[in-house]
Amino acid sequence: MNRIQGISLLLAFAIGFAIPRSSSCSLGPNLIANGGFENTKEEVGTPEGWGATRVPQTADYVSLEVVDSCSYSGDYSAFIEIDSGHPIEIELDPYYVPNKIAYCWSTRTSECRPGRLYVLSGWIKTQDLNSPAFLMVQCLADSTDFQVLKFVYTSDETPVSGTSDWTRVATVFNVPENTAGVRVMAGISSPKHIGGQVWFDNVEIRELR
Repeated sequence: MNRIQGISLLLAFAIGFAIPRSSSCSLGPNLIANGGFENTKEEVGTPEGWGATRVPQTADYVSLEVVDSCSYSGDYSAFIEIDSGHPIEIELDPYYVPNKIAYCWSTRTSECRPGRLYVLSGWIKTQDLNSPAFLMVQCLADSTDFQVLKFVYTSDETPVSGTSDWTRVATVFNVPENTAGVRVMAGISSPKHIGGQVWFDNVEIRELR
């Protein structure tokens, strides 16, 4: 079995199918801290090690919180809801594309090594979404966030939209040379998802060996 076939098999395994014993591929340890959102800063209601997209102009219309009412495993999941009253047109600073905001949970890892292959995976549950929710990886050249060397979405491989029960999503990516860190984002965008909800759980990055 060649490596490309092995990668395809492992991606199928990551999504939820069995991997044949003949495959030479395996997965390393999870590099995402608190990817199950079980450790929470109770005073602010956010998962430890994660940040959230919070825009002052839309603060009254978007909910980003950790919830214990719905999870794939454990007690908690990360939740995003865009209220039906969310404005269609928003005045934002010049760094934003007009009226398009991706509301995300995000975290970082410096454990991904250039030249290696990794699997990004997780579980997503949706309600009333007009297009897929996503997990995304951004490979960053430095800590300023402005130079993104590469990005990949799970929605390209395993789209989850509409109203859907917990679904495994995954994609395989390689880390470019000169990558200083990797940012992982879990989210949905507006105005496409006004009135929609999404839950994320068990977010992982594992090296493909």
